[in-house]
Amino acid sequence: MQLTIGAPNNQDESGLRRLSAQLKAGKVVVKLFLRHPLHAKLYLVHRTDPNNPTIGFLGSSNLTLSGLSKQGELNVDVLDHDACKKLQTWFEDQWLDPWCVDISKELVEIIDTSWAREEPLTPYQIYLNMAYHLSQEARAGLSEFKVPRISAINCSRFKPRQ
Repeated sequence: MQLTIGAPNNQDESGLRRLSAQLKAGKVVVKLFLRHPLHAKLYLVHRTDPNNPTIGFLGSSNLTLSGLSKQGELNVDVLDHDACKKLQTWFEDQWLDPWCVDISKELVEIIDTSWAREEPLTPYQIYLNMAYHLSQEARAGLSEFKVPRISAINCSRFKPRQ
C-alpha cells in the first residue's frame, strides 16, 4: 500500500481504509521508536496451542509480499519457550520505552486526508489542491530570495537624462 508513491488502485484503497478503521477501533497500534535506529524485524505469534503457545520469527524480511517471497532474505523461526519469552521481553522493553511514541492518531489523519479517504473530494477542492501545489515553488521562491536593495551610488546611473 502506498500513500504517496505509485498509482492508486482499488486494493490499496480498501487496505488503507481497513487500516484506518482498525486504528480507530484500537485493534492496531502503530508506534515510532526514536531512542536509536531500530531495523529489527520480530514477529511473535501467540496461539492457543499448549505445545507451542508462542512462535517467534526473526530475520531481515519485511512483512510484505516482496519481503517474504521475492527477495533473498534470511529468517529463522523460534519455537523454544524460553527463547520466545526472551523475545517477548525484548519487544515489550522497546514498546514501553518512553522514546517509543504512539503515532496511530497521526496515521489515521494522514490516511483519512489522502486519496484513500472515505468521502471523495469535490471538484473545487481538487482545484484548490492543484493550485496550492502548483504555486508552492513560487511561494518558496518569494520566501527564499529577495531583490537586493539598490544603493544611492547605483541609483545615480539610472537617473533620467535631461
